[in-house]
Amino acid sequence: MAVARLHGCVVGKSILYVSATQINMGNDFWWPNFNATGAYAYVANWYTLHLMLHSADDVAVALDNVEFADVTPYNPTSTVISSSVFSPLIALYESANTVSHAVDSLRAHDVCGVPQVMTQYCWLDFDKQYAMANLLTLQQRCHANGTFYLESMLRNIGWVEFAVCWGNHAFEFAFADALRATHAGVAWLQQTNTAVFNTPVNVEVAFWVAHGIDHDTTQFQNFKSLGLTKIFSIENAIGIAVPMALKHTTAAWLPSQTTMKLYWAFGMDIVAITSPNSPVFGSSVLAASATVAYAN
Repeated sequence: MAVARLHGCVVGKSILYVSATQINMGNDFWWPNFNATGAYAYVANWYTLHLMLHSADDVAVALDNVEFADVTPYNPTSTVISSSVFSPLIALYESANTVSHAVDSLRAHDVCGVPQVMTQYCWLDFDKQYAMANLLTLQQRCHANGTFYLESMLRNIGWVEFAVCWGNHAFEFAFADALRATHAGVAWLQQTNTAVFNTPVNVEVAFWVAHGIDHDTTQFQNFKSLGLTKIFSIENAIGIAVPMALKHTTAAWLPSQTTMKLYWAFGMDIVAITSPNSPVFGSSVLAASATVAYAN
């Protein structure tokens, strides 16, 4: 009889516990009354506005502060989560241009698409021994921005995979043939070709920094739209973080553009020097080469 009473007491208390906590335990966040059109929409809208004006790291705020009040009604059956068309560009130029992000991105990038990253290279190497810009004024502008050095790309992609997409002669014509004329050039080619396989990301980042590189900011372009996925996480009382979607856009080539009228990107340089019918077929992109494609 005592066991039965004890069992009944435990069951009763369990029922009371579940009843008392059902609102808090109504979702994985242990967030009372959380729903997609209310708290989720409010937090997503707050993040969207906050990230337009502040760094992604500057989020140590209390959302119950009156300054974050929102006049949007969050009690209808549907709620709009605002999004800016400028978000991908803001992310690219303000938070995705660090050296560590650049190295990670290059190694994760589709090798075939890397030459279409919009930049006008000034130098082949970080040591500034081999100029690519044929004007001294262009060479002088390139200092701390890693995207102006072709070595930043060459050290972080597989050259064999690159040749599959762009042809076996792409790098040969562009710079390798000229560099093989000297022992220093041969040594640089060997070191650069194998860097992606034997240099951890943190060591690669340190290598860039040691050469004075402190950011990697690409040139503005309007021939393709940028893909961007943004999330924020909600961490519950027991330390489990759940990712929540904030924004997702897909990269795409645009039907018209104007930026290529000034410079058409390195990918088109490769096409020009490797196409037999091109007037610069077989030429180099090194400014000091006897076969440079764009001599003044």
